[in-house]
Amino acid sequence: MWHSKLSISISLLLTLFLQQYPSPTVADIVTDTCERCSQSDPEVNYNLCVTSLSEIPESRQADLHELAMISAVLVRSGVVRMEATMGELSRRETAGSPRRSCLEACIGVFRNSLYDLNNSIEAIAERRYGDAKTLMSATVDAPTTCEDEFEEQGLEPAMKEESKLLFQQAVISLAIISLL
Repeated sequence: MWHSKLSISISLLLTLFLQQYPSPTVADIVTDTCERCSQSDPEVNYNLCVTSLSEIPESRQADLHELAMISAVLVRSGVVRMEATMGELSRRETAGSPRRSCLEACIGVFRNSLYDLNNSIEAIAERRYGDAKTLMSATVDAPTTCEDEFEEQGLEPAMKEESKLLFQQAVISLAIISLL
C-alpha cells in the first residue's frame, strides 16, 4: 500500500516539475538555432534569422536539418526575385548602356548562383553537408559580386537594399548548414 502512495506522490511531483519546465517549443528551436548561428558568425543578423524562419509554418516541427532546408529555400526565392527584377530593369534600359550591361552581368551572376543553390538544396536533402556548405558559399557571394559590377562602372548598384537582405539570408543559411 505504501508503494502505491509513493508511486502516486512521485507521479504528482514529476507532473509539477514538468509543468515548471515545459518541453522546447518551435520558437525555442528557431531562436536557439539563430542564437548559435549569430555566435558563430558575426555577419548573421539574429533578428532576421528568427523572423524569416518563424514565418514559415514548417519550422514549427523542424529539426536542424529541416531548418537548413527551409533557410536555403528562402534564399532561392530571393535569388529568383532578384534575377527577375533585374531582368525587368534591364529591359527598361537603353541597349548597350553601362547600366544595362551591369544589370545583364548581374542576371548572369544570379543565374549561376541559382544553379549552385539548387545543388546546395539537393546536397542538404541528401545530407551531404560539406557539399551544401561549399555551394551555399558561392551563393553568399552573388549579391556582392553584382554590386561590384555597378561600382566598377561608377554607378549606384541596383536593388541595394534587396541585395543586402539576400546576402544576409544566404549568410544565415550557410551558418545553419555549418551547424550540421
